[in-house]
Amino acid sequence: MKKGSAKNKRSSGNGGLKSQHSLLKGALRDLDKELRDLRSEKMKLERRMQSFTNEIGSTQNKEVSLRNQISELMKKEATLEKKKTSTKDKASMLEKKIEKVTAIERELRAV
Repeated sequence: MKKGSAKNKRSSGNGGLKSQHSLLKGALRDLDKELRDLRSEKMKLERRMQSFTNEIGSTQNKEVSLRNQISELMKKEATLEKKKTSTKDKASMLEKKIEKVTAIERELRAV
């Protein structure tokens, strides 16, 4: 009987091994699926990061361009400011000359 009982233990043990094997296969399938899902999510995140990186680069390029435009406009503004000052000075000088001519004209009429 001892032999029979040992044989029964083996066969019942095989059933236990088969169920453990089945459980492990299921767990591996679940882990594989989760790993695929994580890789997919990682790829999506990497694409988003690349998109953000591209947007940042584009924004930085635009910033540089706008700074250059501002610099050019500031130069033009300074030039126009100088011309404005020069024109005011000329207008002031002309006003003084007109006043002198008007004063001389009055004196000549008085004579």
